[in-house]
Amino acid sequence: MSNFGGGVRNSAVSFSIGSKGYVGTGSPNNTGLNLQNDFWEFDPSTNIWTQKANYGGGPRLGAVCFSIGTKGYIGLGSDANMIYRDFWEYDPFTNIWTQMADFPGSLRHAAVGFSIGTKGYIGTGNAPTGGALQDFWEYDPSSDSWSQKSNFGGIARTEAVGFSIGNHGYIGTGWIPNGISLQDFWEYDPTLDTWNQKSSFGGNPRVSAVSFSIGSKGYIGIGLDGSFSRDFWEYDKANDTWAQKTNYGGPGRSNAVGFSVGGKGYVGTGWAGSFQSDCWEYTPDSINSEITQYDQQQSISIYPNPIIDKLNIESNNSNFFLELYELSGNLLVKEVISSKQYSLNMNEFYSGIYFLILNSNNKSFRWKIIKK
Repeated sequence: MSNFGGGVRNSAVSFSIGSKGYVGTGSPNNTGLNLQNDFWEFDPSTNIWTQKANYGGGPRLGAVCFSIGTKGYIGLGSDANMIYRDFWEYDPFTNIWTQMADFPGSLRHAAVGFSIGTKGYIGTGNAPTGGALQDFWEYDPSSDSWSQKSNFGGIARTEAVGFSIGNHGYIGTGWIPNGISLQDFWEYDPTLDTWNQKSSFGGNPRVSAVSFSIGSKGYIGIGLDGSFSRDFWEYDKANDTWAQKTNYGGPGRSNAVGFSVGGKGYVGTGWAGSFQSDCWEYTPDSINSEITQYDQQQSISIYPNPIIDKLNIESNNSNFFLELYELSGNLLVKEVISSKQYSLNMNEFYSGIYFLILNSNNKSFRWKIIKK
């Protein structure tokens, strides 16, 4: 794809909102100087990067981020003089940054962030003393408040990766600052506030990898495992298994960015012995079959599809459970429906591809929904 619009970059952050990806902050060198606060939007449909309003918190690297619904969030990180705890919200409709409540945990950089439903989560990272951290925090944008949750289930670490699939979050890899790289992998259940260890990452132990999720699958790859790696792995939540996929298209590297948009993954920038600005698109081999699974024999009708504003649902059953997901796995809507006819208002959502899941009579049905 087109090179990142801001030029070469190391230890930047990235997230996706609707049909666009966003990348910002980081450094074009390894001196700790000339840090950046520029912020860019990527449109995969046109393969064009557009510069947006600079990140509100100022230049830094090793920050952390996630997106919730139609807003993006960036905070923490460091520059040559200090480590930060500020936290900022980005609104792509207005192109405005707004400062939110400071992160209340210990100062850190190189932490992990992801979102589940309407909440964001931050944990692990590198403390100012050089030690690794294990605490884990939840952010609620509706009240602009933080609450501490159960510590991350694995040992304290920094430069790990994380993503979410449906109603669960995942953290794995990273390293202990004495130089031991890790490959363990953990699942977080926000309802129970518990961590469960899952099958270890399929590749070698590594640090500074990159990750994202698409639908019901998670992806981790590249990073440092003694050398710059190019391998790329897919995690199947249903079977708790890892499968190696096609190697990353560019040179092996560390400290890159990754995000997913519209059923595809995007990875770029980072350090590969020299600083990089390239961006590569990944098309998984399972997404096309996965998003079209449903039972055509059942009397469930959805229309129109594609839609502009309201999605109508008609069923011969007056009691079913509805979930709407982004392709990234972010849960957007969760409702119990007690009527044979229902209209889902999608005006607030970006154009793009979504999953609609209906659970009825102990059966689950899934549709690919296109929002125009």
